[in-house]
Amino acid sequence: MTFAAFLYKLIISPIEAVLEILFGVIFSFVFSNGASIIFLSVIVNLMILPLYQRADVLQREATETEKKISKWKSHIAKYFKGDEKMLMTSAYYKEVGYTPLKQVGGMLPLLIQIPFFIAAYHFLSNYNFQKLNGEAFGIIGHLDRADGILTLGQLTINVLPILMTVLNIVASAIYTKDAPLKSKIQLYAMAFLFMVLLYNSPSGLVIYWTMNNAFSLVKNICMDPKGKKWVKILTFYISFNALLIYAISVRYYGTKEKIFMVGSLAFTAVLIAGALWLKGVISKKSKSKQSVINIAEKNDDVMHWSGMGVLTVLMGLLIPSAVISASTQEFILINAPVNPAVYVFHALILAAGTFLVWYSVYYYLMREKKSGMINKVTAVVILVGMTDYFFFGTKYGFMSHRFKYDYMPVITAKEMAINLLILIALSIVLLLLIRIDKIKKMLSFVYIVLMISMLALTISNLSKINKEYSDFEAYNAQMEEGYDKRIIPMSKEGKNVMMIMLDKAIAYYIPYIFAEKPELIDQYAGFTCYTNALSLGRCTIFGSPGLYGGYEYTPYYANKREDMTMADKHDEALKMVPKLFSDNGWTVRVLDPPYARYEEISDLTIFNDLTQSGDVKAYLTGKFFYDEEDLKFERYIKENDLYRYSLFRCAPLALQLHIYGNGNYRDPVNEVRKAQETDDSGGDGLTLKYLHDMVDIDEGCSYNYISMDNEFTHGPKLMSKPDYMTEITDFSPITRYDAEGKELLFDDPYQEACYDVDMHAFIQLGKFFDYLRENDLYDNTRIIIVSDHGNLQEQFADIKIEEGEAVFLVKDFDSKEFTYSTEFMTNADTPAISVAGLIDDPVNPYTGNKLDSHEKEGGVIFLYSHMWSPSMQTGYTLNLEPEDKWYRVHDNLYDLDNWEVYTE
Repeated sequence: MTFAAFLYKLIISPIEAVLEILFGVIFSFVFSNGASIIFLSVIVNLMILPLYQRADVLQREATETEKKISKWKSHIAKYFKGDEKMLMTSAYYKEVGYTPLKQVGGMLPLLIQIPFFIAAYHFLSNYNFQKLNGEAFGIIGHLDRADGILTLGQLTINVLPILMTVLNIVASAIYTKDAPLKSKIQLYAMAFLFMVLLYNSPSGLVIYWTMNNAFSLVKNICMDPKGKKWVKILTFYISFNALLIYAISVRYYGTKEKIFMVGSLAFTAVLIAGALWLKGVISKKSKSKQSVINIAEKNDDVMHWSGMGVLTVLMGLLIPSAVISASTQEFILINAPVNPAVYVFHALILAAGTFLVWYSVYYYLMREKKSGMINKVTAVVILVGMTDYFFFGTKYGFMSHRFKYDYMPVITAKEMAINLLILIALSIVLLLLIRIDKIKKMLSFVYIVLMISMLALTISNLSKINKEYSDFEAYNAQMEEGYDKRIIPMSKEGKNVMMIMLDKAIAYYIPYIFAEKPELIDQYAGFTCYTNALSLGRCTIFGSPGLYGGYEYTPYYANKREDMTMADKHDEALKMVPKLFSDNGWTVRVLDPPYARYEEISDLTIFNDLTQSGDVKAYLTGKFFYDEEDLKFERYIKENDLYRYSLFRCAPLALQLHIYGNGNYRDPVNEVRKAQETDDSGGDGLTLKYLHDMVDIDEGCSYNYISMDNEFTHGPKLMSKPDYMTEITDFSPITRYDAEGKELLFDDPYQEACYDVDMHAFIQLGKFFDYLRENDLYDNTRIIIVSDHGNLQEQFADIKIEEGEAVFLVKDFDSKEFTYSTEFMTNADTPAISVAGLIDDPVNPYTGNKLDSHEKEGGVIFLYSHMWSPSMQTGYTLNLEPEDKWYRVHDNLYDLDNWEVYTE
């Protein structure tokens, strides 16, 4: 990170994060980009209004001081020259207490605008224009282009930048009516500069800045100390009502509701205007009686900085480090690994920018009269943040390395109300306590103790992260030795067995995929598609052991073996078929086995003993194929959303889902891509695409077993139609049909994205099978395509548990026709089918038990559990929750009567 990038992240990025979150929340209510931009401008201006107010005071003071000293400055300039003039001017400034720094006071309103302008410009200039494309807003034809409202012959004039400049000049004229000419020139010049910069900008951006200038105009009229009172009240009244009437008109209400709301709001505006007038009268009287200016105590500054330290450490260090240390390897990008601790550093910068920089700007601009109040607000923010993080929102389910939960968190109105009541009660108690001087003076000490405690936890978390990354580096260096892309040996004269696991592929979609792309039937000639196939667990950690090792390793039977840890049993399952083939003289290649040694990034050293005793090799194919743009995007998410996750966790429950935004954390610039992609669709997609490049053809006679896991189907992603390549497209509902005319509605983008990746995978595998045919490798190859589990799609009413479905297709040697079968199968049949007819009387080389499918007789036992992570299964038996269930399933899995809760 360059120093310039560091400054941008420290100063601009926190503002940009606020703009994006606010915009996302506003859009979720008004469903209009143009209206969202208008309301965003108003809300942001209201947020920074206290800064403007204080800046205005400092500017007026600077202006008045310059007026007072201008006479003597002119006198000195007239009678003194050179060094003598400099000395005299310096002496005069010292005498009247004027410093060059005070000149900045006159520039403060402008200086405050610059970071907000940069943040807004960057945000709105990079906003998802795919979403804005063609969207009109009133007389503006396209929000993603310059407005071009006025056309004179062949000349097109952009009206919005001109309107923006006029409003800016009028606001500046009111603001600087008593200021020196120099100050006026500065603001007028800046107004014209903005017009030049923004003249050809997208109208969405210009609307934002036009509204900023309109707000400034209203503010300057209402806050003009020499302005007429009736003008101020009328300006406020008209502006307030115009905005509220527009807010009402954005959404669709009935006539009666609109009349009632407009009337109520108009009355509210009258009350507010009256309150403002009364406040002015009261404050005027109180000023005449006030003889002493309250100056912030030194203790207030200590309290402020210690409080900012607590918030920075909590949201920039503790929460980010806790998230990453909980599953460090999930945050390592295998294609371009970096220590995940760097993401904590990025979160720290954003937190420091928010609290140590901008919160402190508020504090010091308002410090003279408001320091005590701001410190009370800080105390409440700390209380709310720590209470919510440690005691609420801890059971939202399992979260990915993109900080997205498996399922949308559900927060009931009751839970929100309870949370709010607790926070209000605690806040009242806290505010009452800090009214006591002794307790107030102890508050800084309490903050420091909290900070030290959280830093200790953070150091522990970072140590764990660094250790796990160091272990990965050592393992990675070992694995990189001798890597070559030609890692799949296939023989023309011998036999090949290939098992392809498609993670989370959805079996129910297969008939619709083959009906939509009938050319797949020829590419998959010889395959039997089993449409009545079950996985024996709802997630990879439960579904894959049986797939790799057979029924002995399914959750029910593995749980009965207490002589080994669950991790060791899992590894044994991964190694069972490779060892069986290797012991019988076959060449074995294992690609991307899931959770080897119960690690997120599989530890292939579990195969070392097989490598030494036979021709067995294991690989992680992500090292071969990756997309630089995908990697860049993954880093972007981890560097930016980790801090937003901290904000989400520290917010009251009533606000959390608004910040979470379905897992995109209100990032409107990248929300489409975040919703459609996971990093599973990067390297794994390229592995499928270039699978043929990995084949090492043996012209002679050899025997080869290849198993591979591909996670492309695990990451939902909308894809272009009809080719289903990786382009991002908008979603529109669609109904699909299978070969018998049975329809299936896709009315949710997530459903469509799951279908699209499955379709893409089958298209790419079809191309690979064509390659095998062209090279005389197809007929002598047994191929099994199977999934470890399905997914909850809420589309299939005729299945008890959608996650239990399994894709299961088998092509045997010299098979010719593509067929469907309703025979009851499970993915735990895979090992027995793999060795059938190739190894006589096969037995598990680790247990000595016969390898077959007799356990399927009378039904199989399926486990429904959310305890999906390896870190949750550290014992000798399964760690299950009370609500987890076992089911006995038999025959037709689409008959709900064939699912029975099983207890022993």
